[in-house]
Amino acid sequence: MDDPAAPALAPAPQPSGSAATVGNSLVSFTSDVSPTHATELQYAVGFAQLHAVQTGGFDPLKDPLDYFKYVQNMLTNIGFVGQGYAFSDFSLATQTVELDQVVLQVLGGLLTADALAIAESAVKALEDSADSGGAPWTIFSSHSQSTNQGTFSLGTANETNGQVTLQLSAFQMTGAEETDKFLWASYSSTSLSIQYADTTLTLNDNLWNSPGVGDTVTSQMQALSAGYIAGLPPLKPA
Repeated sequence: MDDPAAPALAPAPQPSGSAATVGNSLVSFTSDVSPTHATELQYAVGFAQLHAVQTGGFDPLKDPLDYFKYVQNMLTNIGFVGQGYAFSDFSLATQTVELDQVVLQVLGGLLTADALAIAESAVKALEDSADSGGAPWTIFSSHSQSTNQGTFSLGTANETNGQVTLQLSAFQMTGAEETDKFLWASYSSTSLSIQYADTTLTLNDNLWNSPGVGDTVTSQMQALSAGYIAGLPPLKPA
């Protein structure tokens, strides 16, 4: 995760939501989330992920549980209120397992029907990106998998009367062979282990908007993106 965890927009889920990949996270937004808050959430998640690696020294694939705990702790220090992660084993009840179905089963116990539909659309949009080799899947998969391991999270944001909540679920798996589309591959349950955790984070606008918090996160993330772009060769005229 040396490159900036700048948001990469996935195809917009229909009919009333949107989604973005931020590092190893897929974050979906209901239509009630304002564009300003959606941008702030993307910057905050990317900022927390980068600090988990650069400051905390946690490799999400080698030390996923501490990595996720660091991300969650960082978010609670830059404007969010919520409880820490508590990981537990996912019980595999069938002989074969597809990770996207595991993810949606977990989310189904946490989200409203409308929010779950948007999360499902976001996962489908990510699959379409994987089929086409698009940037959202390229970014997500490069930060989420290595040989026999996968580490990723899915978030669903909603806004009610100006208050923004982010339901963030983290997943860690071992025993799965690396594939181009690891979320949709079939695995034997006897060789796969999955741990998951979830937390609900509420954005404290007063804290985020206080001097040196949200503005600093935004400027640092924008500077990272600008630095990355500056290092690219110039585009040739059409």
